[in-house]
Amino acid sequence: MSPFETFWKIYPHYQARSKKAMSKAIWQAVTTVGHEATVTMDGGRLKLDLRATPEEIIIGAKAYYMTMETFEYSAGAQVWLNQGRWMDFDDAEEQAERYDKMKANVKRLEEKKRSNVHIVS
Repeated sequence: MSPFETFWKIYPHYQARSKKAMSKAIWQAVTTVGHEATVTMDGGRLKLDLRATPEEIIIGAKAYYMTMETFEYSAGAQVWLNQGRWMDFDDAEEQAERYDKMKANVKRLEEKKRSNVHIVS
């Protein structure tokens, strides 16, 4: 699986807010040559030069996932990438570890559930 597909699988999507093609284009720009984004804040415009490794973005996505109370209010992936939100978490590494442990536990429970299924004929 490519790093972008890993990100896409992790990122909390809500309905059709996330545009995969646009997200992938921003991802490629940020992780290769850099991506210049213009953000409007307090009536002014701010230019951001966003650059990150795929690992930094994936860790940020895991942290974002772990801080969500409901996916209904999640930002579209393209917005999240365009605004450099992977940098919003001081504890991103810790949150990413919690995410990995949670997913491992879910996987173990699913495997246990499958192994306990008995087919009666």
